[in-house]
Amino acid sequence: MNIHPWEKAGLGVAPFQYVGCAQTVRQVGIMTSFAQPTGSCAYCGAALSFSCYIQDATGAEFTVGDTCVTKLDAMELDAATRKVATKAERALKLAKKSARKAREVARIEAAKNAGPDVRNRLDAEPHPTRDGLTLRDWVGFMFANAGHTGQLKAARVVERYA
Repeated sequence: MNIHPWEKAGLGVAPFQYVGCAQTVRQVGIMTSFAQPTGSCAYCGAALSFSCYIQDATGAEFTVGDTCVTKLDAMELDAATRKVATKAERALKLAKKSARKAREVARIEAAKNAGPDVRNRLDAEPHPTRDGLTLRDWVGFMFANAGHTGQLKAARVVERYA
């Protein structure tokens, strides 16, 4: 008889059922995109930024990471439960991506509205590729013509001189 790895680890009694999931991170700093995991996997001990809540046959719940859920082929979750978990995971990843993009857009807008002291420092630096132009010319060109990634690159330059 096969014993489920989570049962061997003392987490509960099989069969196991997926209950839900949540993003378990906290933002570090105001203008950074770094998020620190706040949960930990009951099975492997890894830090979790995405936690899955599992219930055993007795009704007791524990938290594991999405990696441990997908890694264990012996998982006794039915197809419908796996679909719910996958949808929830996708939704959380999309929300995380949207939040990061919103922070980046705010960062770009803040750089576009840099004060005169920053503009003067940028005027004092040479253009990265063209003689006779300044770094401020390059930044202005990037903000006017580049896509999101290019504008973020220009915002980072402005932040260095702020």
